[in-house]
Amino acid sequence: LDTALIMEIPTSTAIAAGIQRLMDDATLCSRLTAQALQTISSYSFDIYAEQMLGLIRHDGHRHYMHAPEVGLYGKWSLPERLHGLQPLLELSRGLSVIDFSAAEGMISREFLKHEALIVHGFDLDPQRVQNASSLCKMWSGALFWVADLSDWEAFLRSRPDRMKQAYDIVLYLGIHHHLPAKHRRRTLEYAVNLSQRYFAIRTPASVYESDGINELLIEKGFQRFEVELDAPQSENLGLLTIYVRNQFEEKGI
Repeated sequence: LDTALIMEIPTSTAIAAGIQRLMDDATLCSRLTAQALQTISSYSFDIYAEQMLGLIRHDGHRHYMHAPEVGLYGKWSLPERLHGLQPLLELSRGLSVIDFSAAEGMISREFLKHEALIVHGFDLDPQRVQNASSLCKMWSGALFWVADLSDWEAFLRSRPDRMKQAYDIVLYLGIHHHLPAKHRRRTLEYAVNLSQRYFAIRTPASVYESDGINELLIEKGFQRFEVELDAPQSENLGLLTIYVRNQFEEKGI
């Protein structure tokens, strides 16, 4: 039974629209109230309290993704973090992917579901890396490691033996602006050099300009890969741009 209005992304605008909808539709409001009462009446207070405590109990780890079905209670939902990446997912079959923003592996898993051949991922938090390894364990081509990208030279010195020299797709999503300002362009340049075909970056619009990101990608032989978004990009998420190496664009790949 429907007992409430559901919002995929609970922005202030969406919440206000939901409240206004209930105010304008007394029948809907009454129906949801009655169905909510019917649903909650099947629970004793003890059962309700036990399940509520289970939902709010913190496991001591800082989650990034919000996916209660796999025990993750972070800030970002998978649809939010996948926004704009669908064309790249559809191109990933048989390709190699390196995810420098793997977190708990939710996005990496989507590339594996789309039959990416290899997905290697990194995160600074050991628990997130453990979660990613568990989440993607059914794919033999999925490997995740702990890494600090703020010092790229140190990262290269300690790079895993099984890491490839280059990847078809490089994911650099939501991390650039969190790196130390004096190091992040250098880290970005090295990450771009690893890309054989596609490079995806998500960062605030102001950082694209201050760090000369578009100019760097053009200098490295890339151009923007045009993506039609089904909704405007949110500055809160950072702006996603996908770049493609010129020779692949020329071949229509």
